[in-house]
Amino acid sequence: MQLTIQTPTADLNQSIVFYEKLGFEIRTQGPKIVAIDSQICIEINQERTARICIQLHQNSWNKTLLQLKDRTPIIKIEEGYLITDPNGIWIKLVEKILDEKAIRSDSKSLLGNYGGVCIETLDVSKSCEFWSLLGFSSTSKDFSKGWIEMKSEGGDSISLLQAQQCPHLFFNPSLTYFNGFRNLEIIESIKKHKIEITEKITEFNSKGEVDNIILRDSGGLGFFIFNDE
Repeated sequence: MQLTIQTPTADLNQSIVFYEKLGFEIRTQGPKIVAIDSQICIEINQERTARICIQLHQNSWNKTLLQLKDRTPIIKIEEGYLITDPNGIWIKLVEKILDEKAIRSDSKSLLGNYGGVCIETLDVSKSCEFWSLLGFSSTSKDFSKGWIEMKSEGGDSISLLQAQQCPHLFFNPSLTYFNGFRNLEIIESIKKHKIEITEKITEFNSKGEVDNIILRDSGGLGFFIFNDE
C-alpha cells in the first residue's frame, strides 16, 4: 500500500509557487500535477469538488470495503472509493499501485524530516480501530497519553492526537516534520524564501522564543515544522 496526499487549489500557479519555494519538484503526470520530494507526494487537484484527502493506493480494496460498510459512507469514484474516518477526514481508496519513481524524487524540501500525517481526533481508540482496518498498526495500545502513532507495512505513518491537547492551530489533517534543534535553522531558511508562516509557536519554549511554526498551502493543507527535542 502507498500513501499520497491530495490538496485542492483555486489558483494552480499560486500552489505551484508555494511548493517550488519549499523545494518540491513539480511534475505533470497525465492530467495530474504533483509536488514531490524524497519523502512525500502531494497531488495538486484543480477540480472544483476536490478536497484535502489522504489517498491510499493498492490494487483492490474489496475485502476492506466489507469491513468498512457499517463504519463510513462509501462513494464509488473513477479511481476507486471515497470514505471518511471517524473525524471526517476524507480518504480516497485508489485501486492502483503507482510507480515509485512517480511519487518520489531526489529533491529535498526545506521542511526537514517528514514524520507522517497527523490527525486530531475526539476518540483516539475509535480512530485507531478504524485506521487498523486500512492496514495501519501500532506496537502500543496505550491511549493514556492521548497520542499514538500507527504505521503501514510500507512505513507510512499516521499519528492520532487527542483533541484539546495541542495549544496551536490544527488543520486536520496536517503533515508533520520533526527536526530537533535544527528546526531554528529550517525556520530561518523558510523566512529567507519569503514563505508565509501561518503561526509562530512559542508555547513549548521556556524562553518564549519561536521554535515551532505552522505553514498552510492555499488549499488548506497544514504543515507542522516542529522541534521535537
